[in-house]
Amino acid sequence: MVTLSGGLRLKKALLSPINSASYQRYTAELLVIVFGRDMLASHSLNGRKASNKGDNVVKDSLPAETVGQIIEHVRSKFAVEPGLVRAAIRTKLNNEDKMRKRRVLE
Repeated sequence: MVTLSGGLRLKKALLSPINSASYQRYTAELLVIVFGRDMLASHSLNGRKASNKGDNVVKDSLPAETVGQIIEHVRSKFAVEPGLVRAAIRTKLNNEDKMRKRRVLE
């Protein structure tokens, strides 16, 4: 087990294949390892209703403590602002939701 800078503990073998070319890619791959694709597709960052959706779906939020640990780890590893990491998390959540909807339609 490896303890990351945010206090998050993961198996070392899971961390070695993560792409470290950019904080966005690193964040996206770390989220899949920690939460899994199904959870990412069915949850949001804050658990609030989307203002741009017509169906008014309110998704459950990801565990705040774990998200905070991921944000702190990525922030310290890449020296980026927490807001940029949150934006990368939102992008990954949106992408996973879109991919899940596509798989259902096929």
